[in-house]
Amino acid sequence: MSSRRQRLQKLTDLRKKELDDAVGELGRAREREEQARQRLAHEVEELEQAHQRRSILARQGAATELWTSENDWLELRETYRQAAHAALSKAELARHRAFAEVMAARAAVKKLEVLGERLRREELRDEERKDQRLHDELTQARSSRGAR
Repeated sequence: MSSRRQRLQKLTDLRKKELDDAVGELGRAREREEQARQRLAHEVEELEQAHQRRSILARQGAATELWTSENDWLELRETYRQAAHAALSKAELARHRAFAEVMAARAAVKKLEVLGERLRREELRDEERKDQRLHDELTQARSSRGAR
């Protein structure tokens, strides 16, 4: 293996490691996204329960203090839901970025592999030319000896 191919192989190995790292990060990003999705579902459920409790209080004609307390609780649950939604959006964006990193790393590995194959074929062609040249020189030397 030529020094050029060795260097290219080292670079290919490095890019493959980067691809593996990117794939691992994509997996972690997907996990974080799923956790954020579950948290949002939980917060939506909690908000719905707070709405139901307040609706019951409205029908029953609750005391002002209780109504204020439930209203504050409802607003807090809405704030939590918004935060969970923002976290989900952030996690989705991170997953999209991680996926783009995987695709870029995969493309880089593929380019290096194609380049390595091209270099291997070029070296093989050069070797075949050298062999053919040597064969031609030997044939010419034999024929010139035979003509004497």
